[in-house]
Amino acid sequence: MIAPVATPTRALRGATVLGLALLLIGFVSIVWTPYPVDAVNIAAALADPSGAHWLGTDQLGRDALSMLMRSLLTSFIVAGVGVAISAIIGIPLGALAATSPVAGRTIAGIDRFLLGFPAILFAMLLVAAMEPGSGVLMLALGLCGVPAFAKVAARTLRGVEGFAFVDSARLAGMSASEIWRRHTIPDFARVMIATGLGLLGPNVLLEAALSFIGLGAQAPASSFGLMLHDAQTVGADKPLLIVPGLLLTVTALTLGVTSRGLAALADPRLDAEGNNAA
Repeated sequence: MIAPVATPTRALRGATVLGLALLLIGFVSIVWTPYPVDAVNIAAALADPSGAHWLGTDQLGRDALSMLMRSLLTSFIVAGVGVAISAIIGIPLGALAATSPVAGRTIAGIDRFLLGFPAILFAMLLVAAMEPGSGVLMLALGLCGVPAFAKVAARTLRGVEGFAFVDSARLAGMSASEIWRRHTIPDFARVMIATGLGLLGPNVLLEAALSFIGLGAQAPASSFGLMLHDAQTVGADKPLLIVPGLLLTVTALTLGVTSRGLAALADPRLDAEGNNAA
């Protein structure tokens, strides 16, 4: 029998609800924002918060709340597509590493090399070598996350096979396909979901950092990085223009708490049985 999964903690439930709320706000911006995101109104530039503009306006008179909503969407889409690319490439590599010692050693060597090569530097080099934009940034983030998926996938597939409940299932006469269907695949899926969520937070921060220096989203698109770049010259006079930084921090922390909580729920036996080693 598959071991019971631990009950979600209050912090995990709260972080999950907040994360879903932020995601919902981002997707609502596709169909509705208080003002068009690209609506320029120089006469209303740097307006203070009011009934018309709850968070004020930026240097071009664009509504700050509308831009924040769209920036959330940009962050989630860029980060999410990056994670999807990482999974599509990394999971098959991890499965290969789990079954082939040679492939496992090769992937481990690549992973050790990349540990000394910061992800943001790799992303900067790739984006700088191509035309800056969200599409190239998604590819860069995706390639940065491949080693993480490959390593966790290999470790999980090797680890699940060593669990006592899998041996018990074999002794009970359960076929290999049935063990995979009832035990291996559900456990593997949960760990992969937790891994993907764990990459979302760093991807959100990387997207903002590269957009801040002009290598990510390009105007008239809206991004936390672009908003912070535009606000740096007037931030002291208009503190509300720093709100993008606060919301960016909350988003990244929320995703971090959710991923760590789900990782513990997804794979409790790895800690319990000491099978975390590669």
